[in-house]
Amino acid sequence: APLISTPLETVDALVEDVAKFVCVVESYPEPEIMWTRNSIPIRLFDTRYSIQRNGQLLTILSVEDSDDGVYCCTADNGVGAAAQSCGALQVKMRPKITRPPTNVEIIEGLKAVLPCTTMGNPKPSVSWIKGETIIKENARIAVLDSGNLRIHNVQREDAGQYRCVAKNSLGTAYSKPATVVVEVFARILKAPESQNITFGSVVTLRCTATGLPVPTITWLENGKAVSAGSIAEIVKDRVVDSRLQVYVTRPGLFTCLATNKHSKTFGAAKAAATISISEWSKLYKGDAGYCSTYRGEVCSAILAKNALVFFNSSYADPEETQELLVHTAWTELKMVSSFCQPAAESLLCNYIFQECNPSGAGPAPKPVCRENCLAVKDLYCFKEWLSMEENSQKGIYKPGLMLLTLPECNRLPSLHQDPSACTNIPFFDFKKENITRTCYSGNGQFYQGWANITTSGIPCQKWSDQAPHFHRRTPQVFPELSDAENHCRNPGGEKERPWCYTKDPFVTWEYCSISPCGD
Repeated sequence: APLISTPLETVDALVEDVAKFVCVVESYPEPEIMWTRNSIPIRLFDTRYSIQRNGQLLTILSVEDSDDGVYCCTADNGVGAAAQSCGALQVKMRPKITRPPTNVEIIEGLKAVLPCTTMGNPKPSVSWIKGETIIKENARIAVLDSGNLRIHNVQREDAGQYRCVAKNSLGTAYSKPATVVVEVFARILKAPESQNITFGSVVTLRCTATGLPVPTITWLENGKAVSAGSIAEIVKDRVVDSRLQVYVTRPGLFTCLATNKHSKTFGAAKAAATISISEWSKLYKGDAGYCSTYRGEVCSAILAKNALVFFNSSYADPEETQELLVHTAWTELKMVSSFCQPAAESLLCNYIFQECNPSGAGPAPKPVCRENCLAVKDLYCFKEWLSMEENSQKGIYKPGLMLLTLPECNRLPSLHQDPSACTNIPFFDFKKENITRTCYSGNGQFYQGWANITTSGIPCQKWSDQAPHFHRRTPQVFPELSDAENHCRNPGGEKERPWCYTKDPFVTWEYCSISPCGD
């Protein structure tokens, strides 16, 4: 029977090293030697192994961590019982970090877990380094059995670079540094303060907020973005200091809204201040509506800056509704003639947003003057007004314009009877650089010379007179007639060149003999 003279021993080997088992057999006849691992035969053609010296030397060419186990050699020569000897392979492994920590953004006050999964035999111990300092565990910071680092209630000082260290008797492994960024959702440090002020005061509201990233501050008035007023901001040491300066002509709730990228998850920070106006309900607010400044867009170029206008309380949201009305009609006015358009726009804005006079009896809207209304109706927009009147009688609905009833000009107060009872509107800007005196440019609308006789030699009628000819082209309606006396003019640029009403009762008007500039 075969005899194994050198029994197998336990072999320690590192991963990727070579491991050898020697099985010296004394036998005659020569035995057949078979190797097994964990009772499973090792095949001769398995390229991971080499079997030499007639089967007495088993070599594992490159050890893997899965190669540990019990290896046995069995020698059989057909005579007597087979001989067997077994030995163990213990695979040793230097530490290896299989899941290192990665960069992370975490919000102050929340929990952070940095991963560190390791391999090794013996099992590595795991520690952590922040910057160049070994982390000591405390009530907030712990290294878990898995090797992960857990930080409770993250603080700003936890920001930095972290590495995990895996160590056993065979060596030490370090992960690449992972950066922890600590961010802070927006919060308000100083809220705006409520104030009670007099009507028309300029108020400054201040709001400071902090966060990481530094938050953006938005101001709201009664829930909508502030449309008028100036905002100044200073950012220093992660704090944004915002100051809103606003001209106040109505009570309001002003809200400071601080947001950064975390606001989607955690919500915006808000703080509000109430601005109340003393004597508001006596002078500026009545049953029918209230006086306030115009803050819309459509009429901003036409209405005087910071002028008080009347808002009608019969609408649920007077400011929005009146702006919508004027916007819809304004779009329609793009279709009218260039002669009609500026006058119609001016009338529209002053008709919807009437001048407002606060008084002891409450706010009083001031209508447009009759003469201004008639000038648009009978002169500037004669054809357009006529067709709109016809359409409304026929029941043709034109989007926007039929929501607005046409003004009844004859019911409006007259400029001549009481100039303070109505609003007089200039229909165009009279620019001094365009004025000519000795000749006329274009159609002569800006001619301001002294010619006062028509081409046929008839003296001109004074523009302020209504005899011998009655007319609507008065100095109160047309700024270019303000000092016209009986001089030739082209009010509103309506005709081809300067003209006048004549003193002859049988000749209503004639052109004047003035040369065009450049002749």
